[in-house]
Amino acid sequence: MRTPPARGKFVAATAVGLLSTALLAAPVGADEYRTSGSGKHFYTSWTEYDADDALGLPGNVHIGYLSGWSDQYGTYFYGNVTDFDCDEGESPWGGHGIVETIAEEGAKTAEASAQDAVDAIVDSGASVIDANEVIEAVQERLSEAVPAAIAEEIEEEIPTCDYIQDRFLDGTDTVTFTVDIRAQVVQVSGTLTVAGGGHGEPSEVLGTPPINLTITGGEWQKYESSYSYWGQGYRYSYWSEGTDYYGGTVSGAIGAMGFDDEPDDEAYGGFGTFRYKTVEKIR
Repeated sequence: MRTPPARGKFVAATAVGLLSTALLAAPVGADEYRTSGSGKHFYTSWTEYDADDALGLPGNVHIGYLSGWSDQYGTYFYGNVTDFDCDEGESPWGGHGIVETIAEEGAKTAEASAQDAVDAIVDSGASVIDANEVIEAVQERLSEAVPAAIAEEIEEEIPTCDYIQDRFLDGTDTVTFTVDIRAQVVQVSGTLTVAGGGHGEPSEVLGTPPINLTITGGEWQKYESSYSYWGQGYRYSYWSEGTDYYGGTVSGAIGAMGFDDEPDDEAYGGFGTFRYKTVEKIR
């Protein structure tokens, strides 16, 4: 399975959420309390193309993600898979034609209108090209050309897949994982529960597939953050640091779905570790 680069830095929001959980320790003094904690996390997302229905699942394109974290209070997992039925040339995301139209038409129109504006200034005999005049000309042409191109695109059929269902993944009590920052690898194993329904409806257990995943490498980043706030009679200080990898290679399988068995499938993942400390002073 090929692994596209993941440019988003997924870890900041995840780490902040994890670090907000604190273990309250005994007071250091009559008016001072300290907390500390540490943990680890991982995530992976994928698009599985199954034109031959080898998986025996509804639809032929399956887009999913799975996240897990662990701290002093336990290990938790959650995820989701959305199933689509796609004909050749259709996209499960939809609307890509409009986005491409905006980019392509905008680039062509901007280039042409800028050149026309410069030519007009030169033809007028001006010795200096006024950048503001060029910008105004480009903006005027863009405001006319791009909406017209979008309207034309919308009039045509946008090739999107048929949505079938969402399936929800849980492995809170049945999946474990290890993070080795030095070796840059995560191992995930256990059994997932796959459920249907949701959104206020009773969930139906659709299966309990085994999971055996490995995430390796990726681009790394380290972070350290701290802040304080205070008010009448109190002061709170927070500090944290961590190491994260993102855009890693995913291998292994969830049930019959392999992450590296088809050249057109896509997957990426990331992981990290963190620690934090807080100090609260009450006067």
